[in-house]
Amino acid sequence: MATVIQIKRSSGTSAPSTLKLGEIAYTYGAGSQGNNGDRLFIGEGGTGGDGNANNVTVIGGQYFTDQLDHVQGTLTASSAILVDSNKAIDELLIGNATATGGTIKFNEGTDNGAHFIALKAPNNVGSSVTFTLPDSDGSSGQFLKTDGSGALSFGNAGSTITIADDSSSTATVDLSASQLGFVGGTGIDTSVDDGNDTVTISGSDASTSAKGIASFSSDNFAVSSGAVTIKNGGVNNDELAGSIANAKLANSSITVSDGSSTTDVALGGTITFSGTNNEVTVGESSGTITVSLPDDVTIGNDLVVTGDLTVNGDTTTVSTTNSLVKDQLIELGNGRSGSASGDAGLVIERGDDSNAFIGYDESADVFTVGTDSFTGASTGNLTISVGELVANIDGSNSTVTNLPNSALSNSSITIGDESSNTFDINLGDELSIIGGEGVDTTITGNLLTIAGEDATTSNKGIASFASADFAVSSGEVTVKAGGITNTQLAGSIANAKLSNSSITVTDGATTTDIALGGTVTFAAGEGIDVGESSGTITFSGEDASTSNKGVASFHSDNFAVSSGAVTIKDGGVVTAELANDAVTTAKIANSAVTNAKLASSSITIGDESSNTFDISLGDEFSIIGGEGIDTTIVGNLLTIAGEDATTSNKGIASFSSDNFTVSSGAVTVTTIDGGTF
Repeated sequence: MATVIQIKRSSGTSAPSTLKLGEIAYTYGAGSQGNNGDRLFIGEGGTGGDGNANNVTVIGGQYFTDQLDHVQGTLTASSAILVDSNKAIDELLIGNATATGGTIKFNEGTDNGAHFIALKAPNNVGSSVTFTLPDSDGSSGQFLKTDGSGALSFGNAGSTITIADDSSSTATVDLSASQLGFVGGTGIDTSVDDGNDTVTISGSDASTSAKGIASFSSDNFAVSSGAVTIKNGGVNNDELAGSIANAKLANSSITVSDGSSTTDVALGGTITFSGTNNEVTVGESSGTITVSLPDDVTIGNDLVVTGDLTVNGDTTTVSTTNSLVKDQLIELGNGRSGSASGDAGLVIERGDDSNAFIGYDESADVFTVGTDSFTGASTGNLTISVGELVANIDGSNSTVTNLPNSALSNSSITIGDESSNTFDINLGDELSIIGGEGVDTTITGNLLTIAGEDATTSNKGIASFASADFAVSSGEVTVKAGGITNTQLAGSIANAKLSNSSITVTDGATTTDIALGGTVTFAAGEGIDVGESSGTITFSGEDASTSNKGVASFHSDNFAVSSGAVTIKDGGVVTAELANDAVTTAKIANSAVTNAKLASSSITIGDESSNTFDISLGDEFSIIGGEGIDTTIVGNLLTIAGEDATTSNKGIASFSSDNFTVSSGAVTVTTIDGGTF
């Protein structure tokens, strides 16, 4: 029958009032933090006079196992914290109060942790933020700072400040070694309020004897954005002490200058304006002086025009030794419209010789240089005799004609052959390319053709090779195997024409050379027969006999043959094949048959768990009993017996039929019921 063991149990959520020492009980009412449902109890702590255990203690139950039933390392609601194999957990939430931020406390190592250091979240957080710690420690004296996105790093606390004045002069103050003072200058007062951590800088009232701050009467002054000016009409006659003489003025005269000579004219004096013939005219009317130019102006000295100069006329003549133009671009033909017409450029006057031209030939649509009888007044398409231009020319799209070699940085090309022989040929010289033996050269227009001549019996040249006679691979020509037939041979080939005209016959010690056409004789030795038929030589072994060496086969009952190696087969020599008394002890030397001579020289010992070890014949094998097992050896007899089981020793035992049921070696306990509580 089935064995049922029942402990004390209750469908409620209260702990049992009493239990015997070591007795267990279970409550299977719905468990919570506030009751004792779904819990396993045990009686412990010794017994009292009534035989009951002193304590009823919770030792487990579904209430606790439910809290452990989740993936290790993953934070799970209403469950215990289980770290993974690396002692890690994915996250940890601190704080569950409705109005108070979570706090992590680190207790001190003394006073039983009476004091602590805590990290606390604010009671109200507008939005979630994650602070990422640095990946390494900072330096001494550094502090943690954020990048504004939650990434923390170590930074240096500033110990100095730099102050600057209105002139951009700066000074550095070491706050750790000195103090920063605020001292008022003339017209400035300073005060420090330590209680409010403020520095007040104010201006002193100005007086007749001290500089300071002041306000300005609107009758006399105009003030705008701190700028004080004397108001128009702000100083009246009453405020003037009499009339102002020239001597009272900082500037009591004006200076009249022509750029080289100057004259000071006192206030109240007269300045006379006069003109010059053909240059400037001056007129005065009702206090107005008019300075103008005459119709024809002649300037005898330098003229500087700082604005734009526009000249309208037919001819502009410049007669100077040296003309300087600051403009980087000079535009010719400004104001022209429609399609381009007429040549444009620069004309150089050359006296009795033809004038020179450098510019754009509109009719030819090219830039050109040349000479002819044109002048600067010429128009339309000029007659230009093209001249030479010597210049360094850079550019890949230029077309240059009639450029001399002397104007080129490289005026020749170098010709080389396969032997590294070279020669230079100047541009413009004739280079002849002449074919050698087997090569023809032809020129048609701008095309040079280099072709090979056909090879003949009298001329070297190019040729193709018959596939029946030759093999050609990557330009390499070889005589094809079998490519030369008897019909292509002129007569027979004498031995003297062959690189190898003989064969060498050797027995390993003695050698003999036999010329082609000679005779090689094959003679039979012991156990060997030689035969010849239609050019075929046959070597065959003679059967072995008791009187003749020869070839033999080996009976599979007695011998094993592998790759020509013959061995006596295991069991190949049977009793019938041994002569009576043939194998005697005297024929076997002591220790002559070693373990190495045996096919199996050891035995394998194994246990029930398939663990094994080998022990060689001749070695000692010990059988030692474990707990509950005794081993004894008497003579050749090994006895393995079980020890009787006791309260202190594991061993073999019999089972009382009052308490146990034994069937086919299976022991079961009869029903034990702890009852309910």
